[in-house]
Amino acid sequence: MSSVVAVPASYAQERFWFLEQLAGGPPPHTMHLALELTGPLDVPAFHAALQRVVARHESLRTTLRPVGGRPRQVIADELAVALPVIDIGPGEVEAHAAEHARRAFDGPLVRSEMLRIAPDRHVWLLAVHHAICDGWSVGVLLDELSAAYRGAELPPLQLQYADHALWQRALVERGELDRGIAYWAQSLAGAPPLLELPVDRRRPSVRGYQGALLAVDPPPAALSRLARELRATPYTAMLAAFALLLHRVSGAEDLVIGTTHAGRDRPETEALIGCFANTLPLRVQVRPREGFRDLLARARETVLAAHEHASVPFDRIVHAVNPTRTPGHNPLFQVMLDAEPLSSGRLHLDGIEITPLTVLDRRVSLFDLSLTVTGDAHLLAEYSTELFETPTATSLLACLRPLLSAAVTHPTRPITELPLLDTHDRARILATPPSVPRPTPEPCTTSALQPTPDQKMSGGSPLTPESRMPSVLRASPEPCTPSAPWFTPELRTRNALRSAPQPHTPSASPLTPEPRTSSAPRLALEPPTPSPVAVMSGSERLTYAELCLAADRLAGQLGQRGVGPGSLVAVCCDRSPEAIIAIQGVLRAGAAYLAIEPDQPAERIADLLGHAAPAAVLTTARYATAQHATGLPPDALVVTLAETSHQVSSAENALVVALTETGAPGEPAQAWPEAGPDDLAYVMFTSGSTGRPKGVEVTRGGLEAYVAADLVAYGLNSEDRVLQFGSLGFDLSAEEIFPCLAAGAALVLRSDDMLDSPQTFLETVARLGVTVAHLPTSYLNLLCAAIAEDGAPVPESLRLVVIGSEPADPAQLARWRQVAPSVRLAHAYGVTEASMVSAIAHLDASTDRARVTIGRAIPGTEIHLLDGELEPVPDGVPGEIHIGGLGLARGYLRAPGATADRFIPHPFATGRRLYRTGDIGRRFADGSLEFVRRADNQISLRGYRIEPAEPESVLRRHRSVRDAAVTVRAGNLVAYLVPSEEGETSARAIRVHAARLLPGHLVPAAYVWLPSLPRTGSGKIDTQALPDPVPARADRAELSGETQHALAEIWCEVLGVAEVGPDDDFFDLGGHSLLAAQVAARMRRRLGVSAGVRLIFQHPRLADVADAVDRATASPGPEIATATRLRASRALAAAVGDTPELAELLRGLGGDPR
Repeated sequence: MSSVVAVPASYAQERFWFLEQLAGGPPPHTMHLALELTGPLDVPAFHAALQRVVARHESLRTTLRPVGGRPRQVIADELAVALPVIDIGPGEVEAHAAEHARRAFDGPLVRSEMLRIAPDRHVWLLAVHHAICDGWSVGVLLDELSAAYRGAELPPLQLQYADHALWQRALVERGELDRGIAYWAQSLAGAPPLLELPVDRRRPSVRGYQGALLAVDPPPAALSRLARELRATPYTAMLAAFALLLHRVSGAEDLVIGTTHAGRDRPETEALIGCFANTLPLRVQVRPREGFRDLLARARETVLAAHEHASVPFDRIVHAVNPTRTPGHNPLFQVMLDAEPLSSGRLHLDGIEITPLTVLDRRVSLFDLSLTVTGDAHLLAEYSTELFETPTATSLLACLRPLLSAAVTHPTRPITELPLLDTHDRARILATPPSVPRPTPEPCTTSALQPTPDQKMSGGSPLTPESRMPSVLRASPEPCTPSAPWFTPELRTRNALRSAPQPHTPSASPLTPEPRTSSAPRLALEPPTPSPVAVMSGSERLTYAELCLAADRLAGQLGQRGVGPGSLVAVCCDRSPEAIIAIQGVLRAGAAYLAIEPDQPAERIADLLGHAAPAAVLTTARYATAQHATGLPPDALVVTLAETSHQVSSAENALVVALTETGAPGEPAQAWPEAGPDDLAYVMFTSGSTGRPKGVEVTRGGLEAYVAADLVAYGLNSEDRVLQFGSLGFDLSAEEIFPCLAAGAALVLRSDDMLDSPQTFLETVARLGVTVAHLPTSYLNLLCAAIAEDGAPVPESLRLVVIGSEPADPAQLARWRQVAPSVRLAHAYGVTEASMVSAIAHLDASTDRARVTIGRAIPGTEIHLLDGELEPVPDGVPGEIHIGGLGLARGYLRAPGATADRFIPHPFATGRRLYRTGDIGRRFADGSLEFVRRADNQISLRGYRIEPAEPESVLRRHRSVRDAAVTVRAGNLVAYLVPSEEGETSARAIRVHAARLLPGHLVPAAYVWLPSLPRTGSGKIDTQALPDPVPARADRAELSGETQHALAEIWCEVLGVAEVGPDDDFFDLGGHSLLAAQVAARMRRRLGVSAGVRLIFQHPRLADVADAVDRATASPGPEIATATRLRASRALAAAVGDTPELAELLRGLGGDPR
């Protein structure tokens, strides 16, 4: 092949060349043809005819070669096309054809092979690079090949493809396409850059174009009739149908769908072979309440307008719109609808029967998903296997037929009401709700749990003099009476739970289980001697016998005051043995407990207590102050747990429950009030969408069902030691406490010091012999980094970690499995409104899915994925998660409107209810579930579910704020504020105001002032348009010294900011406790100092941290951060804007967290 001329490449050729350089692998842009030829084929004559066609068209003799960084067409004056004949068996044809299609080009951009199956049976394979050919060109090639094989003369060509490339560039340079370019810029302004389809795998950073083909059921004939009524083409009807499908499976209302325009507006180009086809991005906006007829009419307008400006090259459109570009996806659109050109020619060879073959194993996909309408009105789908698993792609595309059948039958019916499932699939899904498998509990080996000398458990043995626990609990002369029921609520014994777990029959389970009598066997009626340890707190040990006796006495005192079934008792305690006694005593009395975090702002505590109106408030002497009693009803009883009856002065509405004297008031009653499964177990307040917290009423039956499932799923037994990590005011604490006590295991209360650093946490877990830990996902990530990067040892005792509250990252879980392969990992998904946990996943196997599975529903629970019409969605299609079954809460405390809004009538079972979670999930073909996103504005941050309306409401109450929006940026809560006319824009003043009224995790970490809040067309706040917070410090002082520079580098890395100064405050920059732990870990590695998170809380200013490090380095001594004690005001504590654990840490430093 000799080169004779080089000319500029066309815009399409430039793009293909660039994409191929980017992919770095075999060319994905290949036109491939496979035709079976049956009959007496003259192979030499066929080869000669093919050579004649190549000689006629310069494009078939063209290669692309870079000159000065841009490709140019290099046209050979002649090119001999090989046609090797390969003998092959019938069963080998498809694989060989697929390999031929995927093979990279070496020199010429066209290749051909003839497969000989038998003397009169051949398969012709042709592969042509898209840069020199398009769909129309294939028809031209086949027509000319037919004529050449017959020996006919072919008319001379007036133009060649190179002439078209030069003409196209001249149009752009003369400005003749400016009007069209302006049209596309306006049409696509504000279009979403990426269509988020429900994919299975993470989008790769660079596309590899790996894909597969799938045959799809053809559209109903009625679609063409409807198109004719509206004077639309069949292609336009399919465009509307494709938009309908994409909207229903993704929820997107603003769609950009690619299509191909022939690009042969000049008649003389119709006989040419070359890449004339132009790609057009069609923007179709779907209105969910409109009918398909309206959608089709609007799609027709879109197509007509686009074709008026179809001569604008796609690259010029991209340049005009200037979207965000990433090698991970196509710009402007990621889905394609194409149709075979109507004028495509066919191969006609005398005496030869010709059958087109579809190579389904081509393994290439140019887009995320594309649909091609073939010449015989069938549909072929091409999908990216880098994103989709085959069952998901099949399920998504299967929705097209029922959608279209209903759409053409009821063209004015709202789009949201059109079914995604046919009758058979709907019945199948409803008949097989997902349920969690029932694994056999794995026994713990005693060797792994052998206590160290300071862990020896001897029931009833004396405690150290420094112990806070009352002496009467050390040796109980009065065992718990068998007639006194022990609450876990009405639980069977562990053996009964394991031998007969609650059957999972959601289709038949009543909404609320039938009441059960208290005669069923209960846990710890007669604790063994010596009694095993129930609660561990530092050096203190509380046995089951001691816990039982203390709870009995407290229950007796409460009963004498009229507390019983139907009563609500607030427990305002920190994490301590007293808190466990208080909770068990309340439940023992037949009442329900309301956990109140004592370190919240006083006004919020008063608001919660005022709303709940509890019959009594239990607290310790430390918190028995006037500000914590504010807002109580006049007849409420404030009960204080104290070591002696003289510790707290009694007031008219205060009662001291003394637990240190033998024979103290409140001895166990002989008969206890009956509390059934319909009675409440506890009330937990959650963030409220109305701006006020909502109290969720969880029943004893719901808690019992969860505990039973927990024991089976995790295999808890009496040898376990379960870490109590969560705050008592959040339901993670109930998830930890009740299964542990039901299993007879030891509950290990987490201390403040454990959070000082990941290393400290792991060391303490090992020293205390913890076997099971429930952790927020983000904290597991910290531990993983400490093990992998700092060499922290994995505790030998730890056998199981359960994560939840936040979506898990598959990459982080893979890393955990690598650094801690001996520790089982599970994920618990649930909501407070359904007794904490509704689905459990065991995450021992690796996966390449984009998101981590949340498993299957636990026994006694049903989970349905429903669309907006409360209809089930197919596998792989996102739907809102609805939960029902035994764990369903009663509702919201004194909020019938909110209860009716979220607890809805069961659409498939009369007389029962489902809870609308607001979570969007998917179900896979194997029945496992996946959390996708929130349907509303609710935020999941560091283990907390946050309704932005609550902090927004508080922020708007400040005189300086006219409007407010709260969202998450880079893992922090950020407030966007519009100033009022009279106020001043002081972020610190607003933070102090928010901290006075909100718990720490609801206080934003950063504040951004805007002239107005951006809004969507529907009037909602456009959170995507809110800017990222940028610390503005024009007066920032210069860093000095090596330590300050090293710390600044660490802070920038962890906080994600460009620069910091010596006077910058860690928390003002968006820091929180988990980020402080990351800073401490990096300081340990880079600076060689053992600094815990408390150093950051003591010295949030960078210069102060540097000074502390320098002092510690200069003088040998104990670990940093032991010299001073923090006296933090409520404003400072809230300025951190963090979790309740922060307040506990402040107390550990000796300061006043209030």
